[in-house]
Amino acid sequence: EDPNTANFFAPKLDQLLVVQGTNSQKIKNLIFRGLTFEFANWEDFPVKGYKGLQASGYWSDIFYARFSIPTAIFFQNTENSLFTNNTVRFLEAGGVGIGMGTTNVQLFYNSFFNIGGTCIDSGWAVRKQDRTSDSVPTNNKISNNTVDRCGEIYFGTVGIGNVLTKNTLISHNLVKNLPYSGISILGLFAAGTSLLEKTTITHNKVHNVMQRLGDGGGIYT
Repeated sequence: EDPNTANFFAPKLDQLLVVQGTNSQKIKNLIFRGLTFEFANWEDFPVKGYKGLQASGYWSDIFYARFSIPTAIFFQNTENSLFTNNTVRFLEAGGVGIGMGTTNVQLFYNSFFNIGGTCIDSGWAVRKQDRTSDSVPTNNKISNNTVDRCGEIYFGTVGIGNVLTKNTLISHNLVKNLPYSGISILGLFAAGTSLLEKTTITHNKVHNVMQRLGDGGGIYT
């Protein structure tokens, strides 16, 4: 690229859209359609650096605490909402996050391009006590999306990540050009109840992944 003719952007916001209710009062029945979300930052970067773990997870300086790379768009304690026909691109960290207490949220026909971390990240929680059978994301659908060139900065991230959720459908997505896994489904790495139930992965097209790292796959579980 010729810097004399290129355009340069310095993002100021970490998050572009946050839909966040409470455990007792969920936010419901929203539709986001035909919008473009671009140019988000990761200002609150770990003080002692980024220690990539797997998918969107990374270690912190707190003993045994794990965090997830933040997403520019984040749903938590949200019900019966639709995110469709949107463009999400040019982000330093992650794309869309589906957090705790989120049920019946549908991500349909969106385009994700050139994102530093995971494009669609469902189910991560910082603290174990936040993950209960009543709070994990449930009955969410991720379908007919195009995921292209995620993990551009943080190579250990994935196209679509799903961690400790219930009844998640991942179908008819095009996932391509990634440094690590295309679709990643993670349960629990230790003894105990994993809270991961009934993930369906069907009719996705995944190609040109695992371009930089090992120990993964087109679909990794």
